[in-house]
This record gives sequence, C-alpha cells and structure tokens, in this order.
Amino acid sequence: MVPARTSEVFRCLLAVLAVRPGDTLSAERLADALWGESPPSSWAEAVRGCVVRLSRALGSGAIDATPVGYRLCRDRAFGSAGG
Repeated sequence: MVPARTSEVFRCLLAVLAVRPGDTLSAERLADALWGESPPSSWAEAVRGCVVRLSRALGSGAIDATPVGYRLCRDRAFGSAGG
C-alpha cells in the first residue's frame, strides 16, 4: 500500500517503525514503505520531515536519528508496559 494523504503517510511511517522497535531502519527503507516505486524527487528530505513531525507528535526521544537511519524507542513512544 502506498499512502496518498499526509495522515496516511504518518500512520504508515509509525507502523513501519513499530513493527521493528529498537531496530534502525534506513531512510531508503522508509521511503520504499511510504511511496513504493514512486517516491518524491526529494524523498530523503521528505522522509526526514515526516520523521521530525511524527517524533514531535509522539514526544521527545520517541524516535532516534542515527547516522544510518531512524529507530523507534518503544518505551519513550508508548510508555513502558510495566507501568
């Protein structure tokens, strides 16, 4: 599925990151999940912008940016399951 609307892009991005919490996913992998074979010409900047906005919505430290990609910090994004 390739999301068309902005809200769908954020849901898709969150889903992709949430499936592998703690794992670093490359910007290329995220772009592929978001836009498939038809990414925008400035896909790297678009991914970065989407991650920044999603991170703000989830709260400080919810998504870590690393030199090789992005990682969802589940405990910071959703709170710890232990209480």
